Amino acid sequence: MGGKRNSPGRPRPRGERRQAAYVEQFYTLLFSHPAVEAITWWDLMDGGWQGAPAGLIRADLSPKPAFQRLLALVKGKWWTRAALRTEADGRCRIRGFLGDYQVTAVTPAGTETRQFKLLKGTNQVELQLIK
Repeated sequence: MGGKRNSPGRPRPRGERRQAAYVEQFYTLLFSHPAVEAITWWDLMDGGWQGAPAGLIRADLSPKPAFQRLLALVKGKWWTRAALRTEADGRCRIRGFLGDYQVTAVTPAGTETRQFKLLKGTNQVELQLIK
């Protein structure tokens, strides 16, 4: 069974658009499922496994639409950013994704920055800042 191998050097816009749509749908499904703890993408660059154009970047190292779509999800839609004010008791609430956080508190006494991790199974983090 002879056949023509895929050529990773030649972009195929329609295939790349379809790949981007599938990546967004599949990663969104995986990210939303509580049993999923990690996702691995094999072949970052086109041309790896059987010469397939299955990477997130082309053989010339230019990003494909799938790369841009995944970046927009991870560093955009799934990235928690907020500016909050504390209540009278000094507390504030935010709903965020699991991961590493940096909080900067600005008070009349000064500015202080702290880091913390929001881990699976935790629903509250308490930081004691400037006294």
